[in-house]
Amino acid sequence: MKKDTYAKLVLVVVFGLLLCAVFFLFGKYRKVIMATDGYVDLTKENFTEDIISLNGEWEFYSDEYRLSDFQPSAYITVPYHWNSRQNRKLNMNEDGFGTYRLKVLLPKEGNYLMHVPFIPSAYKLFINGEEIEENGRLSGEGIKESAIWKPQNVVFYTSVKEIEVVFWVSNYYCSQGGIINPILIGSYKTISYDTTMNIIRSAFIMGMFAGLGLYLLLLFKPKTSNSKYLLLGVFCIIAIVLESIIGSYVIEFFWTNIAYDVLVKVEYISFAGCMLTLVNFFIYSYPHEIKKPFYKIVQVMNWVYLLFIIFGNENIFSITALAYTYLLIINVIFIFVLIIKALLHKIKYAGLSMVSVVVIFITIALDVLKINKLPYAFSRSGNYILGLLFFLICQMYVLSRENIDALEQAKKAKEMEIAFLQAQIAPHFFFNTMNNIYCMMETSVEQAKSLILDFCAFLRVKHRFDYRKNTYYSLHEEIDLIQSYVKIENSRFQGCIDLRVDVDEEGMKIMIPQLLLQPIVENAIKHGFAGKQLIISIKGRMEGKMFIISVQDNGRGMEEKSSVAILNNQSSSSGIGLKNINYRLEKCYKTKMQIESKLEEGTKIWFKIPVNTAYIQNGM
Repeated sequence: MKKDTYAKLVLVVVFGLLLCAVFFLFGKYRKVIMATDGYVDLTKENFTEDIISLNGEWEFYSDEYRLSDFQPSAYITVPYHWNSRQNRKLNMNEDGFGTYRLKVLLPKEGNYLMHVPFIPSAYKLFINGEEIEENGRLSGEGIKESAIWKPQNVVFYTSVKEIEVVFWVSNYYCSQGGIINPILIGSYKTISYDTTMNIIRSAFIMGMFAGLGLYLLLLFKPKTSNSKYLLLGVFCIIAIVLESIIGSYVIEFFWTNIAYDVLVKVEYISFAGCMLTLVNFFIYSYPHEIKKPFYKIVQVMNWVYLLFIIFGNENIFSITALAYTYLLIINVIFIFVLIIKALLHKIKYAGLSMVSVVVIFITIALDVLKINKLPYAFSRSGNYILGLLFFLICQMYVLSRENIDALEQAKKAKEMEIAFLQAQIAPHFFFNTMNNIYCMMETSVEQAKSLILDFCAFLRVKHRFDYRKNTYYSLHEEIDLIQSYVKIENSRFQGCIDLRVDVDEEGMKIMIPQLLLQPIVENAIKHGFAGKQLIISIKGRMEGKMFIISVQDNGRGMEEKSSVAILNNQSSSSGIGLKNINYRLEKCYKTKMQIESKLEEGTKIWFKIPVNTAYIQNGM
């Protein structure tokens, strides 16, 4: 199985495990009991295990706050806003106030806990005529409404089985007024457990986004073109903010009495920022697929909307909700057009990007449907956060694969460069060898013929010329090549060259770039031979995690300025050989040659090779 297939399987498994963890951390199942004509019977329910959602028909008295003389003439469906199509008979606008009333028959007297989510925009709660809780300041009698975001768990005691639940509600802030989320009732133990599990779930999700976001931001380098890391990091931060607000449990745990207009502004800014970040991420992902006029229009619209939210007051929120819907549709079309064009042009990983975007919009659609109470199969909202998480994991996989591809391309380019450098050495070596054989033909034709046969056999059997595939071979093979070369040179210098090799058996297995030592030996013969016997010693030894190779001769030697010039690639007398070796050492091992030399005493050239790199059998 290919590595890419393994990576995809790991991606699926990781997201599957995260999904299981998220669903495991969901609180208790909410059992829905539908009220009829303002009355619900819960006497047969198990309050030690279940949490009951008080859905259905509640009595409703519009444009008045009432605590007595209840004579029901109208009913409202909960949980729906009072200007929804389900409650259109009430003829309520989004702005207004009224009284909700529900009679509940409980299994027994005693202590109970009621979870009251945020009700737009302010309310008071009465149980059996006694005020239990309030949120914000109700509008009425010349008093301006004050909206506070504060979901609450309300503990109450009842000495009778039948209780009367009354909510006074006013709304002059939101586009949807009334009880839009379920009112829950249960025992203290069950609802507290449910709240705790949802806090843990939200914290778990936020922790995942925080970890991934920090990792992405650390990978971002301002002076490079990897802005996608920055955009995904910002995307993670926005996802944390959205989960804290929409999930509500974590922010409810740490902060209370948050001004509603502040919270809603942050929420709308986050949605706009999420949309803007997503669009720009795909712009950076597929820059060649962009049609500039359409791109500029979308960007201008996004920025205008964001600035409108930032600098507008609380009265704009009901207006911008519809604008956001249309703008979201435009951005979705823009993103899909980009990805479809990328798919048509067969851009790598565009298919996975398409899947991740589709999942985001499916989960958002499920939440929208849930808000409008359409798909009862999905009993929980917050599906969008799973879509964002799936998108993020997919895009991190794409970025990692792009990095791996870039590294592999850089590796291939490096191999090609090294192969090219070695290809420069080979003709140089061959030319000098053939030139030596040519000179020998003037003194001993038979010896020259013998050397040509030996040289051809060596080339045919021992030396691998395909530098594109084999940029490395063993030190043993290099030594064989050098011995053959010295044999050829000795024919010209009447056996005055003495080659000595001191490398143990393990050292001979070290993998080195081809023709790494031969140019050094050639240089020693060419510039070091002084008419006397020339001793060339090749040594190799381990020193910690490094393998040290040295080539030493007893030739003419050189001045210090000459060795410095060679190391700095400023010498022309050393020819292509030593410059080439130094360059390849730096490319392959991030190391350089060292030269120790004294006039009339000889020269020693040595370098170090990391053992973990040196033992690679198939090249870099």
